[in-house]
Order: sequence, then structure tokens, then C-alpha cells
Amino acid sequence: MTSDPSIGSTVVLDRGDFVELRTQNALAFWVEADGPIQLVQYLAGRNEASGQGDPAMLLATAPSDWLDHYAITTGLAFSIYYLQLVREPAGAEVYVDGERVVGWRSVAGLELVDLEVDEGTHHAESEAPFALASFGYSNGAKGGKYSAYALPGGLYRCSQPSP
Repeated sequence: MTSDPSIGSTVVLDRGDFVELRTQNALAFWVEADGPIQLVQYLAGRNEASGQGDPAMLLATAPSDWLDHYAITTGLAFSIYYLQLVREPAGAEVYVDGERVVGWRSVAGLELVDLEVDEGTHHAESEAPFALASFGYSNGAKGGKYSAYALPGGLYRCSQPSP
């Protein structure tokens, strides 16, 4: 397993092995392996993440699972909501709720954007496959609890039943 940018030396894993990589907040990187792996991202709790949220876990989706459209619903009663989108460099335009997404930044040979959205259901689409993840954070405001969620888009595919 290797990463871009490098977050250490190449890691060799056997079936059932795991490695934990602790990185700085907001570091985005790409992981490659020559065999099957399951990549999991853990969000830090509020003490390590600028007073936002609580720990959460996200199963990453492989590029083979990227879709060209998503419908995703945020959690309820969180303080802030984000969609994180990833596409190929200079890839096809992506639209969320009919609005063209702007502000892409280059990360490990791909493009990534964190898009703040409102609570509710959102539709994302493009002419080419892209990745999507949904995040929500609560900061304890107004007597609420600190909490967070992270949901992958495209991890579970629905298929049409055969006629």
C-alpha cells in the first residue's frame, strides 16, 4: 500500500492485517494497493478538530464504485453539513441541486471540493463518475450535543430487477 502524498513508507499487509495512519486535520491523500483493501476514515473528535463534532467513521469508495449521479440526505439537527466530492483532473462538471460546483483543489492527481450544504436531500450529477461523501457536525451550540456523521455515496448499488 502506498499513498500520495506520502504519509510514510510502503506498507505490506497480509490478509487480516491493518495499519492505522494518523494524519493532520484536513490532509487529503490517495491510497493505492496491489490487492484488495478496505480503507476507513475516522473523523477526530472536537478536542482535536477545532471544537466541531465528535468521532465518526467513513468507509471509502473505490473509483470503480464512483457514480455519475447521487441522491443523498443529510442527518438531522446538525450544526453544519458538507458534501465532499472527488473527480478526475479537469473532469466533467459536477452539479449539486442544479448548481455547478466550483472551488476544486488538486489533491494527489485528483480534484476535491468540500461543499457546504443545507440540511435535507441533495442531488449530485455529472457526465462522468465521481466520488461523494456526506458529513455533518454539531458543535454543542444551544445546549445540543457534540456529534458527527460520515456517509459514503455509491457504496451500495441498487440494481433493477430482471423482467
